[in-house]
Amino acid sequence: MPSALRSPNLIWHPGLARDARPLRADGPISGSPFTTRGAALQAATAARKNDAVTFLIEHGPEGFTVHRYGENARTHVDGHELRFEGPQKAETWLLDATGALHKLANSRFVKSTERDFFQPAAVTGGRKLPSVPAEKQVNHGRNVTWTPRFAFRPGRDIEQLVDVMKWVQHTLPPDVKVKAVGARHAWSPAAATDGVLIHPEGLEFTEAVEGHPELLRVGSGTRVRDLNQTLWQRGQSLPVLGGFDGQTVGGVLPTGTHGSVLSRASLAEELVRSIDLVTPAGEKVRLEPSNGITDAAAFARSNPGWKLIKSDDAFNAGLINVGTFGVVHSYVLAPVPRFHMKEVRTLTTGAEAERILRGGNLTKLMQTDDTGEPTAKFPGHPDRAYHLELLWNPHSDKLVVTSRQPLPEGASEKLRGTAGDDARPSRDLFRTLTVPEEFGRPRWAVALFDELHAVVGTVNDVSNELFPSQAPKQVDRLLEMMPDPGGFIGRSYTVFNIGDGANQLPAQSATISVPIAHDQYLEAMDVLRQTAKQYAAEHGQYQTGPISLRFVKGSKALLGDPVDVCKFEIIFSGNDKADQAHAKALTAAYTKALAAKFGNDVRFHFGQLAPEGFDSKARLNATLPGFGKFQDVRRQFDPSGRMLNAWQEQMFG
Repeated sequence: MPSALRSPNLIWHPGLARDARPLRADGPISGSPFTTRGAALQAATAARKNDAVTFLIEHGPEGFTVHRYGENARTHVDGHELRFEGPQKAETWLLDATGALHKLANSRFVKSTERDFFQPAAVTGGRKLPSVPAEKQVNHGRNVTWTPRFAFRPGRDIEQLVDVMKWVQHTLPPDVKVKAVGARHAWSPAAATDGVLIHPEGLEFTEAVEGHPELLRVGSGTRVRDLNQTLWQRGQSLPVLGGFDGQTVGGVLPTGTHGSVLSRASLAEELVRSIDLVTPAGEKVRLEPSNGITDAAAFARSNPGWKLIKSDDAFNAGLINVGTFGVVHSYVLAPVPRFHMKEVRTLTTGAEAERILRGGNLTKLMQTDDTGEPTAKFPGHPDRAYHLELLWNPHSDKLVVTSRQPLPEGASEKLRGTAGDDARPSRDLFRTLTVPEEFGRPRWAVALFDELHAVVGTVNDVSNELFPSQAPKQVDRLLEMMPDPGGFIGRSYTVFNIGDGANQLPAQSATISVPIAHDQYLEAMDVLRQTAKQYAAEHGQYQTGPISLRFVKGSKALLGDPVDVCKFEIIFSGNDKADQAHAKALTAAYTKALAAKFGNDVRFHFGQLAPEGFDSKARLNATLPGFGKFQDVRRQFDPSGRMLNAWQEQMFG
């Protein structure tokens, strides 16, 4: 073989107990040298398949040469264990036997510094990319794991994100996917990738919007709990929230997170006025509705290199896009004046709740455009609830009614600065172990907090597996502890939050939506009740958590529910392998029964467990009237599918 194509030595250091030795060089693979870097990487990936082998990719005068190093099939050589020997070419890559892709440092010794080993080449202008070690990722529910090849943590300067995306586009083949991760709270694989992962921590910021003092620009990596505090200090609040505040803004909005306020749609639709993102090609885009807040002429003069898109179709596609348009740098949000709320919880039964709600009465019990008089009421709750939510055990039919009502401005003002102003919900046992966010958390509290949840989770997993028939009784005990007819009063974001205790316990969740019109959601309650009963009789397995009924306004977002819906959040306690299998199987039974009854009016939540068969392109096209239009817009932002991971490929590819 020509000297230019002779394979260099790779020295393997497997550990202290074993001697270092060269990997066996099998020589360049067929097709070497390749004319482009992308072609070489793609060829190495294809040649590797499932073999535990290592590839070295060198850029020399002839092009990109891919060298193969063979090892025993049971030996997975990690790049950290390798040392490159001999003169190094201008550019050298390593695809190790674990499937991780690395860029060698300028030194020929791979082990020189671990950080440099992960550092990709500098971009044009000599700027270093904000690369960090590509480590294994595990989501909050522990049901999704992934290990990226590359990881980056861009900062507030959007040019860092541009550099990363341009480097990926010009360096890596199209089948290497890019995803931005948030707080890993999704039960779906929305952020999973074995390609390039963008971490959110450098994108935590808020800043004023010139000419719009009522609005706030928020970095996509900003945590909801931090945003709540910032807004409160500004005299503002978010008008609606989900039950957890640990997610990032960039995770909550594009997955369609919602509350239970029938006069409001998803958080994205209620809050977002403008989106700044970087496309897979590295293009900076500002996306707004046709009547958006940005002056086009002034923006063009002061922001060269940007593209402003003012289109209702594109904006409505971008509101809920599951991270498929590019990486969002920041959002402009529209908060409301801050307010306190009062929460009331009472215990009743599913049958009684159905009696009260039947005949379209729901829209008369909540703050909606329906001005009719209610035919029945939930005792102890407001006549017109802002937030109304039901928590239900389908086995025993016990049900907790929760209403949340903003206080009048005068009453709210009296609370400010008092001991109850920033109180923690007494309904959350675990939250009493912590202190208000502005003072931080002492180490002993954090340790106790974590240990307590771990112990409770383990006990729960064992109970689910050994004593499955006890699950309905455990759910009943939970519901019986929740009533608080006297009410809890606090800042809006504190009342919306169900508390750290409930949020940190091991659990899984799937959310299925059914239309409210014609009392279809009440029929769905009966379908779920009968399915739970039948499944228990056939399999000896039960619903291990309550089912939450939340009510959400129809959405203009193209991937949102087009009509007013009841969102059934099906909660399963525990998250070990047995719990995961049970959650998957029972969710499939529920959704099969609901789809048989309601057909294409049944949809799922992109941030939660996806029912089998629901996360397909055919199903989405059948259930979402705007799906075709969404696809057209998505392809304009990402023609090659760089932002589609394996899960999203089956829905949008």
